[in-house]
Amino acid sequence: MKITRVLTKNQTDVDAAFRLMVFNILAHNRDDHVKNFSFMLNERNEWRLTPAYDLTFTHGPGGEHTMTVAGEGRAPDRSHIMRVADGTGITKNRANETIGEVSSALSDWLRFADEAGVRNDTANNIKESLLD
Repeated sequence: MKITRVLTKNQTDVDAAFRLMVFNILAHNRDDHVKNFSFMLNERNEWRLTPAYDLTFTHGPGGEHTMTVAGEGRAPDRSHIMRVADGTGITKNRANETIGEVSSALSDWLRFADEAGVRNDTANNIKESLLD
């Protein structure tokens, strides 16, 4: 979050990076290394966070997130998320809303998986790893 704030000077980009962090935690995307976050210089000579990419269900090296969340890599939880929010200008209410929105989107995983033709056993295996 800090590099997003320093580089972009834009709270909207900080909020988007925060949402992506929450998604990575709840969706079990532990391949959240620095090469999966990019910035682009726009026509006004402003750095902006690029859209998210390489969002993959993965257990990560040693079962941990590649990037820690408030120092926690194996099992970051709401308390770690809230510590990050506190240091980035995101209110407690907004952080909780973001967690709820991402969790709600992930609750439709089995429907999305079915529409995408993901095998049932694979979809259910992933569903078991999604966090509420």
